[in-house]
Amino acid sequence: GFGRGYYDRLLALAPRAWRVAPCFPSQLHRTVPTEPHDQRVDYLLVAGPSPYVLPTRAARPGGPADAPPKELH
Repeated sequence: GFGRGYYDRLLALAPRAWRVAPCFPSQLHRTVPTEPHDQRVDYLLVAGPSPYVLPTRAARPGGPADAPPKELH
């Protein structure tokens, strides 16, 4: 992206923090290019008429298991 690594550096200071990234359904992709300094995201909060939380496959060790998406109520 164009964030100059700001969030990557911030998250590196909080290794036990939950990492949740908001996105739209159109932004979901099976793979995303990464660089060595990139911090992984544990969950995606997918916006829309029926928002849901999606655990990522790239979650850190000890992060969420592979599970189906859950709708928010």
